Amino acid sequence: MIEHTKISKRQLTKQELEYYSLDSLRVKIPLDFVTIDERTSKGLGQEIIHSVKNTDEVIEVKKQNMVKISRVGYDYNFIIESMPTGKKDISIKFLTILINAKMLEKDYFYGITINNISLIYTKLMDLGVVYFTYKDFLDSSMTTDTDVKFDSLQKLHVVREGIEDLASKSKISPKQHVGREKYGRKTNIGIDFNTRTRATASSPYFKIYHKEIELKNKSFNFKNAYLEDIEIKDLVRFEYTLKDKAMRTSYGLKANTLREILEVSQDKLKMVHREFLLRTFTDYNKATRKQRTNISPMDTIFLHYIRKDLKSGMTIEQIKYDLGLQLLNDKKIRRMSEKVDELYASEIKGKEVYKESEEMSDFFNFVGGGNKGFFLENMDDEDS
Repeated sequence: MIEHTKISKRQLTKQELEYYSLDSLRVKIPLDFVTIDERTSKGLGQEIIHSVKNTDEVIEVKKQNMVKISRVGYDYNFIIESMPTGKKDISIKFLTILINAKMLEKDYFYGITINNISLIYTKLMDLGVVYFTYKDFLDSSMTTDTDVKFDSLQKLHVVREGIEDLASKSKISPKQHVGREKYGRKTNIGIDFNTRTRATASSPYFKIYHKEIELKNKSFNFKNAYLEDIEIKDLVRFEYTLKDKAMRTSYGLKANTLREILEVSQDKLKMVHREFLLRTFTDYNKATRKQRTNISPMDTIFLHYIRKDLKSGMTIEQIKYDLGLQLLNDKKIRRMSEKVDELYASEIKGKEVYKESEEMSDFFNFVGGGNKGFFLENMDDEDS
């Protein structure tokens, strides 16, 4: 009789969870620093002549400007591009490489960092397509389309409720590239804000999605090849995109080369996370503040109100804010606030509805970049 033993899976570490790192980016290296191996590069940068069969008539002469090399679950892409210098008819040629955390394979969840970029460099060189020095890779490059990721563990039902709440708080714009798009398909669950291709500093692109579901459906081959011994249950990701130098500059990041973007501190990456939220949800905060100033809650309905809203996914902080108890500052309001705290402590805390409230609070702490109170007010009070 064959015994089936359960495979022990390792838990994600602190450097993999709730830690900012790069998920992907484009690295552009001036072609002057690059050597293309004509024997193994599959014609990258060489002319391709298309002619009429059995004649010498040339139809078209093109440059082979892209080479893709596939591995299980991910690809290496090498592209030759030109960029105008601003001077008439003068441009600079670059080798653009799409760098993805999947190149780290079993270390995928660490993301791309200054500590493991040398591993990716070695893999690129081992392909034999192009050659450049490690120093030029880090210091002579430019970076664009930088995706920064931040992972957390959140229960599925909490993620579903949280996304519904975020959707209700975010604006819908007549502009096609502005606003939010919520999705709840079998292949993934999440919400996108604005669009990647047309993102701007005022309408930045970011998304929150269920990484476990995405890996099991859209990245099935990659997960099975490299992540089978890692526990990914309840894994959720917040991911934002720094599109180009202009966007980075608008957020106060003086980072252009690969080394510079990899050396941006955790505090600055968190600052960008929060600034993305602030630029997306500012209109909501202003509107709800104005609406809530005239709310006059009655003591007799406090307990019913608290229980109902806790069950809907709100936290006690959100309920108090919704009642106006954090907006006004007089004795009556203070007594009402104390009454809510008293009822919460004696009748609710420690029971199932309290547990659900804490789970939702943790989700908003994750989305808010460590600030549970972000969706109650602007982030003037750090880490409130």
